[in-house]
Amino acid sequence: FFEGFDWWELTPDFNDGNRFDGKVSSRKRSYYVCASIENDLYAVYLYSKNKASGTVCGMDGDAVYEAKWFNPRTGEYTVIGDIKADKTDKNGAPAWSAPDRPEELDYVLLLKKK
Repeated sequence: FFEGFDWWELTPDFNDGNRFDGKVSSRKRSYYVCASIENDLYAVYLYSKNKASGTVCGMDGDAVYEAKWFNPRTGEYTVIGDIKADKTDKNGAPAWSAPDRPEELDYVLLLKKK
């Protein structure tokens, strides 16, 4: 997983919601650890026992990102596809609502700016 990008440049999110917001609804949320390289790359480890994901925040509103799920149990990727910001976050920055995870297990959401 970490061979695909310059992991040493990652900056942790500290769950402040500036790079990822795990609140899906008033009764549903995901638990996560997020790190990013500016708004060029996002790595979000989701570890709650549900399929919920959340919102990627602080994106480049003009950019296209490659989005995929990484399964840490198998080392395999599931491609979500090319995406663009589809809403704004709590700070008014471009954001994207990630789809639910493939299973109710740990996954990593990886977004790379193209």
